[in-house]
Amino acid sequence: MVSSQDDDNVIDNYHTLVYTGINAIARGGQSVNEEYFTIPEVAERLKVTPQAVYKWMKQGKLAYVFVGTDRRVTSAAIAAFIKASTESQTGGDSGKMGSQQQSPSLVAA
Repeated sequence: MVSSQDDDNVIDNYHTLVYTGINAIARGGQSVNEEYFTIPEVAERLKVTPQAVYKWMKQGKLAYVFVGTDRRVTSAAIAAFIKASTESQTGGDSGKMGSQQQSPSLVAA
């Protein structure tokens, strides 16, 4: 038997997916099936502070979507950010990055 609590959870999950999908489409068409990360999770993955992540988001360097009132960053946005940062560091050829150089995307701001 399905409880009222289960029904509420299904409805909440549906609304979150719909809202996320609408925001994702508005911000560039990311799929609702994509993996989403919180700001602290992004910071941990990039080994920087959450403040650096917020700065990149404010500067338009790191794309994000809203889930309700919370910001989330997709795995594709993280990959695009790293690629763009690496290319800007190396003049467009990410394959020639020297061992002494460090991508600005991995340096705390």
